[in-house]
Amino acid sequence: MKELNAILALTIIVCHVSGAFSDLGCFPFTKSPFKIYNIKQGKKQNKCRLHPDLASSLKANGFTKVVCPFGILMVATQKYPDELLKYGANLIANIIDSDNDGVPDDEDTLDALAHLGRYNHGFSLVCGISQSEEREEENIEGLDYTFSCQTHKGTSEDEFRAIMFEEAFHMINDGWAYVYPDIFGYDNFQDSLICRETASHQCISPGWWHPENQCPDGAPFNPGNPASSPLLPGDGDCTDATCDCFEFYRQAVTLYMGWDALPFWYSDYMPTTKSEFLDMASPELLEMMANPIYNQPQSPLSGVYTKKKNIRGTRGNSSGACRNNFKFRVDGDPDKSCKWVKQEPSTRCNENGARTACKQACDNCPCSW
Repeated sequence: MKELNAILALTIIVCHVSGAFSDLGCFPFTKSPFKIYNIKQGKKQNKCRLHPDLASSLKANGFTKVVCPFGILMVATQKYPDELLKYGANLIANIIDSDNDGVPDDEDTLDALAHLGRYNHGFSLVCGISQSEEREEENIEGLDYTFSCQTHKGTSEDEFRAIMFEEAFHMINDGWAYVYPDIFGYDNFQDSLICRETASHQCISPGWWHPENQCPDGAPFNPGNPASSPLLPGDGDCTDATCDCFEFYRQAVTLYMGWDALPFWYSDYMPTTKSEFLDMASPELLEMMANPIYNQPQSPLSGVYTKKKNIRGTRGNSSGACRNNFKFRVDGDPDKSCKWVKQEPSTRCNENGARTACKQACDNCPCSW
C-alpha cells in the first residue's frame, strides 16, 4: 500500500497544484472536539492507543503530534498548523459519522481504518509543511497504510480544504475497499463497481481521462466506445487500478455531492456539474452511491463536527497542540502569567520569554508556511 500512497501523492502534486508553498496567513480557527496529543500522550489507552513501536517510529521520523477521530490517525510535524489538523479530523468524522450522532455509520469500515494499538494495522494521514517532511512517512513502521496530506501544495485556504478532503477521502475509500471489495476494490478494472465504471468512461468525453495516462489516438471518444483499460503511461503513470479508479471515484463523489464551492481537481474529460455527472453515470453506480448501506457522502461536508461524548480522540488532557504554558511567569513574578500577557499582548509578549511560553496569547502558533 505504500506504493498506492506514492502513486496518489504524485497525482495530487502533478494535477492539483504546482507551485511554491503557501505564504498566506493562518488557517482559520477550527472548533473541534478532537484533541491534539503529543506522541507520548497518544499512546494512552483512553486516547489514541498508539502501539509503543509505532509511537517510537513516529518520533524517529519527525512526527510530534497526533489526532485520532474515532481512533483513525492523523499525525503531523511540529510546525503543521493545528487548525488545519483539526479541520482534517472533522472531515474524517463527517464521513465516518454522517449524522453527527457520535456513533460510526459502519463499524466494519471503522475497524479497518482505526489503529487502536494493533501493530501493522490501521491507516493514517501524514501531515507536514513540505514534501520532504511528508516523505518521512515512507519510514514509518506499524501501520497498514499511510496517505500524505499534501496540503503544503495549496496556495489558498480553499485549496487547503479541497486537498485535505481529497486525501482523507482516498484513505477512507481504502477502508471501504477492504470491507466491500466488490464495490470499492482496486485489484483490476473488472472486479469492482467503481473500477468497471472507470473503465466504461475511459478516454470518453464526457467521461474520464487521467492526464498522466495516454489515451489512444482519436480520443476523446463518443460515449459507449471507451478505450481499453489499463491505458499506457503518459506524462506520469496513473494507469494501475489502484490510482485510476480511486482518482475517478473521488471526482465522481464531489460531483455527486454538488460540492462546487471548493477548487477540486477534475479531469478535462469529466463533467463539470452535478446534473451532467448524473446524466453520465451508470444507474448501477448512482444506485450504490444513494444506498445507505455504503454510507457515501450525499452533500458537501461542513468540516464542522460537534458531538463529543464517549468518542475516541476527545478525551483527557492535550499537550500536542499549540497552547500557553500555564506554569510560566514573566521573570518569576507570580502575577505575570500568560493570562496577564494576553491582556496586553502588543507589549507584554515582548517580555522575557513570553512569546515562546504564551504561544496562544501571543499569536505564535505554527500556521504560516
